[in-house]
Amino acid sequence: SDDGTHYILNGEKKWSTSASDSGFFTVMCKLRVPDPATGATREAVTALIVTPDMEGVDIFEKNRSKTGIRGTWQGRIRFTDVRVPAENLLHKEGRGLNVALTCLNYGRCTLSAGVTGAARQALDQAAKWVETRYQFKRPIADFELVHQRLARMSAFVYAMDAVLYLMTGLLDRGEKDIMVETAMTKVFCSEHGWQVLDDAMQIMGGDAFMTEYEIERSWRDNRIHRVVEGSNEVMQPFIFAYGGKQLAEQMMGLQEAMGWDSDESFTANVGRIVRNGSRPKVLGRAIPLALELFLGRRPKRPTVTRVHASLRGYADRLAHRVREHAHQYKLASRDHREDIITHQATQARLADNAILLFALSACLSRADLLLRRGATGTAAERDLAAFEHVFDLFTLRFDDNVLALRRNADPSMRKAAAAVRRHVATLPAADFYVHEGSPVAGGQGRPVPTDGIPQFPGDTASAPVDAVPADVVDERQVPAV
Repeated sequence: SDDGTHYILNGEKKWSTSASDSGFFTVMCKLRVPDPATGATREAVTALIVTPDMEGVDIFEKNRSKTGIRGTWQGRIRFTDVRVPAENLLHKEGRGLNVALTCLNYGRCTLSAGVTGAARQALDQAAKWVETRYQFKRPIADFELVHQRLARMSAFVYAMDAVLYLMTGLLDRGEKDIMVETAMTKVFCSEHGWQVLDDAMQIMGGDAFMTEYEIERSWRDNRIHRVVEGSNEVMQPFIFAYGGKQLAEQMMGLQEAMGWDSDESFTANVGRIVRNGSRPKVLGRAIPLALELFLGRRPKRPTVTRVHASLRGYADRLAHRVREHAHQYKLASRDHREDIITHQATQARLADNAILLFALSACLSRADLLLRRGATGTAAERDLAAFEHVFDLFTLRFDDNVLALRRNADPSMRKAAAAVRRHVATLPAADFYVHEGSPVAGGQGRPVPTDGIPQFPGDTASAPVDAVPADVVDERQVPAV
């Protein structure tokens, strides 16, 4: 505001979990703030504390009907000239992104914990089912295709547990820069948790599809986890770019120092290369990189130390792939150059391999701990067998991803996707659902039916609880306010 006492907030939030129940909101908003470097103003994210009783706050949709996670109400909030007191600033102006990312680090871990718990329950339930479900006068657990799913489920649950506890350990001890690790944890647990639940659905057969057995609810609830807290397709390019940032910057620096620039004159190029070539620090980095990129000479692989003697072979397999991953990242940067920014399929393969290395490291650490503690019993035997299997599965997948960096269907994929886009452009928007915020077709799509969706609690944000029908109160357990 002109007098500096308030922020004036306008906008809308489409996804707000428990919005109709909340006593206050943390709102991330765009605000123009002074740039300390230039003095000019720039747009930056700022966090404000807002309460629903402020004038101009409208929770205009209290509940949205979801496929899963129906235990939460999904609301929509509109802010119209909301005057937020200046003292409601959270942290500092322009630092709201730091607040948001800190929350995301925790959210990605709690999401992964929920997925891991559901996956472990599904594994135990499915394993008990196939032991007691008979067909052809024998338990279906006797069949090898069921073995395949049980082993995979056990391996994935072991790995999810190992990754989760490694990540939360980093979080608990106060590590600062963990955005890549939390992103990898979220992607890994959501992808593999879904696979475990889908395997459980498959081997339990038609009964699993029935609501009374509860497994279908876990299956439905878990589908959202590959979308929320940063969709996995957004996380893969982030892991690739942010995780490889230091290496990419080093390669770009050497390219600028020693590479030929077609925009410079012959004399300028030669002078720059000779000048930088006389600097020992530049040469010490440029020569090994050139040998690696153009002669295939890989650097010495890292050594994994302090590991139980029986796990030395697994540690060597991990170290070999750590070196290979760094090599393949450099080759991809060389081969694609500027196009690497748009070649997200390549980025995803490299990001997936980084995630696999993170998971293999966590699995190795957990197995080492089990052996050093002298763990015994069927649970320990299960976990160590799962470790062996997950190492085989993930190293094979890693190697397949490396091959796919050069042998893939990306060219025909791009052609097929372009053909789909050309065709759908000929179809009228009115026949399809269109995103309401679309800059090219907003308001032109098929209407979304919402008449049958109850709006809790009541029709307005200020409706008292006793205005809600009794059956709704009983079912949803609306809290007193």
